[in-house]
Amino acid sequence: MKDVFISDLKSLVSGKVIIIGWVKNQRSFGKLKFIDLEDSTGEIQIVLEQLSLSIPKGSAIKVAGALKVQENDESKVEIIAEAVELISPFLLDTISPLPRSDAASLELTGVDNLLSNRHLYICNERSQTILRFRHKFFRTMHTWFDKHGFVEINAPILTEALLYEESTAFPVDYFGTPVFLTQCVGFYLEACVLSFEKVYNFGPSFRAEPSHGRRHLAEYYHIKAEIAHVNLRDLMNFVQKLISEVCAELIEVAGDEIDKLNAPLLTLDLTPPYPEISYKEAIKTLNKRGFSIQVGQSLPPEAEESLSHDFDKPFFIVGLPSAVEPFPYVIDPNDPELTLTADLHAPRGFGEILGIAEKIHRKSDLENRAIAKRLSEEQRRRLEWYFNLRDAACVPHGGIGMGVERTIRWLLGLTHVRDAIPFPRLFNRIPRP
Repeated sequence: MKDVFISDLKSLVSGKVIIIGWVKNQRSFGKLKFIDLEDSTGEIQIVLEQLSLSIPKGSAIKVAGALKVQENDESKVEIIAEAVELISPFLLDTISPLPRSDAASLELTGVDNLLSNRHLYICNERSQTILRFRHKFFRTMHTWFDKHGFVEINAPILTEALLYEESTAFPVDYFGTPVFLTQCVGFYLEACVLSFEKVYNFGPSFRAEPSHGRRHLAEYYHIKAEIAHVNLRDLMNFVQKLISEVCAELIEVAGDEIDKLNAPLLTLDLTPPYPEISYKEAIKTLNKRGFSIQVGQSLPPEAEESLSHDFDKPFFIVGLPSAVEPFPYVIDPNDPELTLTADLHAPRGFGEILGIAEKIHRKSDLENRAIAKRLSEEQRRRLEWYFNLRDAACVPHGGIGMGVERTIRWLLGLTHVRDAIPFPRLFNRIPRP
């Protein structure tokens, strides 16, 4: 097992070492050869006499030698190689640019090339850095939920229970019974909230929507939470605390990644309270700008982007239309055209990152809402257990749902959500690799 990594060498100034890594770059000056060697923790320069051994860029090698402080930079060390072993050559000479090239080189190639060869380009430093940030994002979120008394629930991916339209679900044959890949685990969290009162889930969701937008993936990760005895205002306060505290922690634990990516997270104002605008106010504002949006319609992405430039912080659009929101969401008692919901949007055009909703806890209200939303008999049959929860001493409760890739895209200033996930699944593109 490899037990010495390049990051371990940074604190040393001398001594014999053996290190394994990949050749990122190499150059020759006279009788000397210089190799930039990298592993999962960093990069170091190797100095050696010219070899008869051919080492293609990208190859895996093992180097034995002596550490020495670099003459032109005393803050760095290099290895004066005494022996070099070629472990595995990089033989894909048709791949261009090479996977371990600088990020600037990758930006010059086509998106199709990068996606088709994602299994190779995932070792690029920029991809590594984004995915390491993603890892720390998940870890920080888990720690935050645990600290605040939440229980993690592992919900099923195969389900009959759909929150959104069946037309946007991926069907699966389950031993002869038609089921779907989950669109949202909220139904299952609602069952568990009657036991634990505060529950959450990290997991994939699937939406078969024909969209080429920068915020859309066919498979993406959701952070869902459900809480008993809350109203919309409680949930909005909860979300502001979650976002502000998690991002403050990320600045501490993911500082290296933030610096490497020159990410905007350091400059974001995430101090609560966050601004709010009602759905109907938003429509009035947007229609004055030339949009044509009727009450009851969703705001199109272009309208959301226009609105986002009015705010320097994340902001809430409050009271979304009952005509488009899912049937379990509570109707606003003061305005039956609206629901007790809110979406949190990122500023600077990054769009919605999180949704909030009070859930109906009385069975009669849920039945009426199902009729209003025209649930079919088959849909009703699939959700019988969900309706039964309302006879099991159900209490007022509500939930949040965060799109992980959308949030990471915003915090890191990425162009597209596809960069925020290891292997993106996109509309109209075969899921390969």
